[in-house]
Amino acid sequence: MNLSNIKLDSQFQECELSDTSILPLDNKANNELMERSFMIHEKLQLSTKSADGYIIPLRSIKLVNVITDKGMVGCGAFDLWTLDAYGIPVAKVKAEHGEVIDNIDDLMQGIVREVNQTGQKVGLRVGMTGREALEHL
Repeated sequence: MNLSNIKLDSQFQECELSDTSILPLDNKANNELMERSFMIHEKLQLSTKSADGYIIPLRSIKLVNVITDKGMVGCGAFDLWTLDAYGIPVAKVKAEHGEVIDNIDDLMQGIVREVNQTGQKVGLRVGMTGREALEHL
C-alpha cells in the first residue's frame, strides 16, 4: 500500500488521497470517520479475470458492488432495470444469512435474488452466489 501520497491535517478535517484505497489508522474514531467518508476500492481476482470492488458509504448504509468488464453484481440498492436499459448485465445479491451486505466478502458469499434480462442472457441466475455470478461476467 502506497501511503506516500496521503496528506491529512492535524484535525482530520481535510484529507487528500491518491493511488490508495484504504488508509490504516490507529485510532478507532479515525477509522470510523474514514469508513463513513471515503469510497473503498478493492482489486479482486476471479478465475479468468480481475474485477473491481467498491464500498461507498452513504449516511448509515454502504453501497457495495463489484464490476467486471461486462457487468456488475451489487447489493440491493442498485436499480437493475435502469442498467438493463443500457445493456449492462446486473445481479442483485442479498447477504447469505439475511443481513445487510456490508463488504465485498458479504457480496461474494451472498445469494443472487434478482437478475435483469441482460444478465439472464449471459447466464446469471437467481440462487447463485455473488462469486458465481461474477464468473459469468
